[in-house]
Amino acid sequence: MKKLVCIVMLIVLAVCVGCNRDARRYASVSGTVTINGQPLSRGTIQFVPVADGYDGGGTIVQGKFTASVPFGECKVNISGEFFDDADENGNPRSTKKSVVNGVEQIDEPNAKFTVPPRYVSDSPLLAEVKTSGDNSFSFDVEVK
Repeated sequence: MKKLVCIVMLIVLAVCVGCNRDARRYASVSGTVTINGQPLSRGTIQFVPVADGYDGGGTIVQGKFTASVPFGECKVNISGEFFDDADENGNPRSTKKSVVNGVEQIDEPNAKFTVPPRYVSDSPLLAEVKTSGDNSFSFDVEVK
Protein backbone atom coordinates (compact mmCIF):
# COMPACT_ATOMS: atom_id res chain seq x y z
CA MET A 1 0.00 0.00 0.00
CA LYS A 2 2.84 2.41 0.89
CA LYS A 3 4.48 1.59 -2.43
CA LEU A 4 1.29 2.50 -4.32
CA VAL A 5 0.96 5.80 -2.45
CA CYS A 6 4.60 6.64 -3.24
CA ILE A 7 4.10 5.87 -6.93
CA VAL A 8 0.96 8.02 -7.10
CA MET A 9 2.75 10.89 -5.33
CA LEU A 10 5.69 10.66 -7.75
CA ILE A 11 3.31 10.81 -10.73
CA VAL A 12 1.50 13.84 -9.29
CA LEU A 13 4.84 15.55 -8.60
CA ALA A 14 6.05 14.88 -12.16
CA VAL A 15 2.83 16.32 -13.60
CA CYS A 16 3.08 19.42 -11.38
CA VAL A 17 6.71 20.03 -12.35
CA GLY A 18 5.77 19.73 -16.03
CA CYS A 19 2.89 22.19 -15.61
CA ASN A 20 5.08 24.71 -13.82
CA ARG A 21 7.66 24.55 -16.59
CA ASP A 22 4.97 25.47 -19.16
CA ALA A 23 3.64 28.28 -16.95
CA ARG A 24 7.05 29.97 -16.98
CA ARG A 25 6.94 30.26 -20.78
CA TYR A 26 3.66 32.17 -20.82
CA ALA A 27 2.68 35.69 -19.79
CA SER A 28 -0.67 37.38 -19.27
CA VAL A 29 -1.49 39.98 -21.89
CA SER A 30 -4.40 42.33 -22.36
CA GLY A 31 -5.37 45.07 -24.70
CA THR A 32 -7.66 46.45 -27.32
CA VAL A 33 -8.41 45.76 -30.96
CA THR A 34 -10.08 48.36 -33.13
CA ILE A 35 -11.17 48.26 -36.72
CA ASN A 36 -11.06 51.65 -38.44
CA GLY A 37 -10.76 53.17 -34.96
CA GLN A 38 -13.87 51.45 -33.52
CA PRO A 39 -13.78 48.52 -31.05
CA LEU A 40 -13.99 45.16 -32.81
CA SER A 41 -17.38 43.71 -31.81
CA ARG A 42 -16.21 40.12 -31.53
CA GLY A 43 -13.32 38.01 -32.68
CA THR A 44 -10.20 36.09 -31.75
CA ILE A 45 -6.57 37.03 -31.26
CA GLN A 46 -3.62 34.66 -31.56
CA PHE A 47 0.01 35.27 -30.56
CA VAL A 48 2.35 33.00 -32.57
CA PRO A 49 6.05 32.91 -31.57
CA VAL A 50 8.35 34.07 -34.36
CA ALA A 51 10.97 31.52 -33.26
CA ASP A 52 9.15 28.32 -32.36
CA GLY A 53 6.87 26.92 -29.72
CA TYR A 54 3.23 26.90 -28.84
CA ASP A 55 0.93 29.81 -29.56
CA GLY A 56 -1.67 31.33 -27.28
CA GLY A 57 -4.65 33.58 -27.61
CA GLY A 58 -8.15 34.43 -26.61
CA THR A 59 -11.39 36.06 -27.57
CA ILE A 60 -12.09 39.69 -28.32
CA VAL A 61 -15.34 41.16 -27.00
CA GLN A 62 -16.21 44.80 -27.62
CA GLY A 63 -12.60 45.51 -28.53
CA LYS A 64 -11.01 44.05 -25.38
CA PHE A 65 -9.02 40.87 -24.85
CA THR A 66 -7.02 39.03 -22.19
CA ALA A 67 -4.97 35.93 -22.84
CA SER A 68 -2.08 33.79 -21.69
CA VAL A 69 0.52 33.75 -24.45
CA PRO A 70 4.16 32.75 -24.96
CA PHE A 71 6.68 35.46 -24.25
CA GLY A 72 9.11 36.76 -26.84
CA GLU A 73 8.47 38.21 -30.26
CA CYS A 74 5.13 37.05 -31.64
CA LYS A 75 3.14 37.52 -34.80
CA VAL A 76 -0.38 38.62 -33.93
CA ASN A 77 -3.26 37.16 -35.94
CA ILE A 78 -6.69 38.74 -35.56
CA SER A 79 -10.05 37.70 -36.93
CA GLY A 80 -13.46 39.13 -36.23
CA GLU A 81 -16.33 41.39 -37.13
CA PHE A 82 -17.69 44.84 -36.39
CA PHE A 83 -21.43 45.44 -36.07
CA ASP A 84 -23.03 48.88 -35.80
CA ASP A 85 -25.32 47.79 -32.98
CA ALA A 86 -23.65 45.08 -30.87
CA ASP A 87 -24.61 43.92 -27.38
CA GLU A 88 -22.20 43.51 -24.42
CA ASN A 89 -21.06 40.14 -25.86
CA GLY A 90 -20.25 41.61 -29.27
CA ASN A 91 -23.25 40.01 -30.98
CA PRO A 92 -25.52 42.09 -33.24
CA ARG A 93 -28.73 43.20 -31.53
CA SER A 94 -30.72 42.79 -34.75
CA THR A 95 -30.25 39.01 -34.74
CA LYS A 96 -33.39 37.15 -35.76
CA LYS A 97 -34.35 33.62 -34.82
CA SER A 98 -36.36 31.36 -37.08
CA VAL A 99 -37.39 27.72 -37.12
CA VAL A 100 -36.70 25.70 -40.26
CA ASN A 101 -37.84 22.07 -40.34
CA GLY A 102 -38.12 22.11 -36.55
CA VAL A 103 -34.56 23.41 -36.05
CA GLU A 104 -33.98 26.87 -34.57
CA GLN A 105 -31.64 29.01 -36.67
CA ILE A 106 -30.05 32.35 -35.92
CA ASP A 107 -29.92 34.86 -38.76
CA GLU A 108 -27.38 37.62 -38.18
CA PRO A 109 -27.07 40.76 -40.26
CA ASN A 110 -23.91 41.14 -42.31
CA ALA A 111 -21.07 42.74 -40.41
CA LYS A 112 -20.25 46.33 -41.34
CA PHE A 113 -16.55 45.37 -41.38
CA THR A 114 -14.65 42.11 -41.11
CA VAL A 115 -10.94 41.83 -40.43
CA PRO A 116 -9.10 41.55 -43.78
CA PRO A 117 -7.54 38.14 -44.57
CA ARG A 118 -3.96 39.49 -44.31
CA TYR A 119 -4.44 39.89 -40.51
CA VAL A 120 -6.08 36.49 -40.00
CA SER A 121 -3.02 34.31 -40.71
CA ASP A 122 0.63 35.27 -41.18
CA SER A 123 -0.24 38.81 -40.10
CA PRO A 124 2.18 41.73 -40.38
CA LEU A 125 1.38 42.68 -36.75
CA LEU A 126 4.10 41.98 -34.17
CA ALA A 127 4.24 42.17 -30.38
CA GLU A 128 7.11 41.71 -27.93
CA VAL A 129 5.64 39.83 -24.95
CA LYS A 130 7.77 40.33 -21.83
CA THR A 131 8.27 37.82 -19.05
CA SER A 132 7.21 40.47 -16.52
CA GLY A 133 5.96 44.03 -16.51
CA ASP A 134 3.37 45.68 -18.73
CA ASN A 135 2.04 43.46 -21.49
CA SER A 136 -0.75 45.71 -22.76
CA PHE A 137 -1.20 46.00 -26.49
CA SER A 138 -3.40 48.03 -28.82
CA PHE A 139 -3.97 46.98 -32.40
CA ASP A 140 -5.83 49.04 -34.99
CA VAL A 141 -6.80 47.23 -38.17
CA GLU A 142 -7.69 49.41 -41.12
CA VAL A 143 -10.30 48.36 -43.65
CA LYS A 144 -10.62 50.43 -46.80
